[in-house]
Amino acid sequence: MRKFILVAPLFLVACASEPVVVRSVQHQVVMPQESMFNCPTVASFPESRTLTDVQVARLIVQLYQNNTTCRNSMNSLRQFLENAKRTAEANNQEAD
Repeated sequence: MRKFILVAPLFLVACASEPVVVRSVQHQVVMPQESMFNCPTVASFPESRTLTDVQVARLIVQLYQNNTTCRNSMNSLRQFLENAKRTAEANNQEAD
């Protein structure tokens, strides 16, 4: 029992001599605007057996326009999230 009493203060001294670093991590959820999630779809395709050349051309144009709109939305969303990430990282570095 006496050996334990003599050794215990040594452990406490060893722990107290090292600096204690306390960090707080703050997570923040960033939600993009609903308008950034704009990927239009074709609600229903026309009957393929009765399609005319004009209807096929219109469908291709509509699909192309939808793809362009969706691509632009995804690019805007990517930029928004990259900016949010940069801002969060900068705030974390300032806190350190």
